[in-house]
Order: sequence, then C-alpha cells, then structure tokens
Amino acid sequence: MANFDEIKGRYKGIDEALQSFFCEYSGILFLEQTAGGSVTSRYVWAELQQAEQAMQSRIYDDYTSLVLSVLEQLSQVDLKLLNEFTHSANQVKQCIRQEGPLLLSSVEDVYKFVKRELVLQQSIYVKLAL
Repeated sequence: MANFDEIKGRYKGIDEALQSFFCEYSGILFLEQTAGGSVTSRYVWAELQQAEQAMQSRIYDDYTSLVLSVLEQLSQVDLKLLNEFTHSANQVKQCIRQEGPLLLSSVEDVYKFVKRELVLQQSIYVKLAL
C-alpha cells in the first residue's frame, strides 16, 4: 500500500507529464461543417504522431495505476467523496486519451482543467486517507 508522500509525489509527476503532453505535444483544431445550409463548429483533438501516442499511453498507464492505488486506500470510506473522486479520475482519463466531446478551445485550457481535477483528487485523498 502506497503511503501519503508516495501518492503526493506520483501526483506531482503526473502533473508535470500532463503539462508537457498537453502544452507541448497536443493540439486542438477548430472545425466548421456546413450541412443543409447551417454551419456547425466544434473543437477536436489534432491527431498525435506515433511518439506522442506512446507518451500518451505511458501517462495513461501511470495515471491509472495511481488512481487504483488511491482507490485501494479509499474503498471503505465516504461513498459520496469516493464517487466524486472516481468521476474526476474518469474526466482526467478522458482528457489523456483525448476522447469524447472537447468543450475547451486550447491545450492550455485543457491542462488547467486537468490540473484542477488533480488538485481535487488530492484533496479528497487527504480528507479520506488521514
């Protein structure tokens, strides 16, 4: 079982990796589509190159391992906070995988969103683990 300092250090490492991944290696495109006289627009992830896909997989695996370590310690505590933690973790995973609807217009905004979720997860962990 991981201790508090180890979990904190792993979150710091994930945060640094995600900042680099999103802000240096990811991109967002603005698409406009015309259908039946109406124009729709949306943001989509730019396709990652093979090296960036490998980085994405490593970060995803490291993050998933961290989440599982935290959940192992939190499994018998407050269900509402546990659900909040799980929802937050799923949102971060979706961003790492660059899946689902993209509501933000820049990679910097995506990183800021993910950073807030990581801070939320750490605060839940602190509340429940201590």
